[in-house]
Amino acid sequence: TELTFTEPIALEAFAPAEINARVREISIKSGIEYRELWSKLYGELEVTAHTNLSRLQQNKIKRMERAGNTKAAIQSETTKLAIIFAKPKHKAIFEHIVKMYAMRYCA
Repeated sequence: TELTFTEPIALEAFAPAEINARVREISIKSGIEYRELWSKLYGELEVTAHTNLSRLQQNKIKRMERAGNTKAAIQSETTKLAIIFAKPKHKAIFEHIVKMYAMRYCA
């Protein structure tokens, strides 16, 4: 029996999990509390990208509510990390910030 794949595997689906694993590693090695580290990373993104993640999050929640999405769908699609990964510019900047923290604390 031979397996054939009709669609390529999407590597981007694993990107948030990889970021999460890297942040966890940075937290352990640096001694910075996990939630505090996320706050620092989000804050640095907001300054660097000149954006407000909370505002983007609220706007997306409102759009999804108007579109009639379920509460579960809204919750899963409106995390700050999901908001970041929805915009290529924010994703690239955030990945760079995480890499810089990793080099600072894990090298």
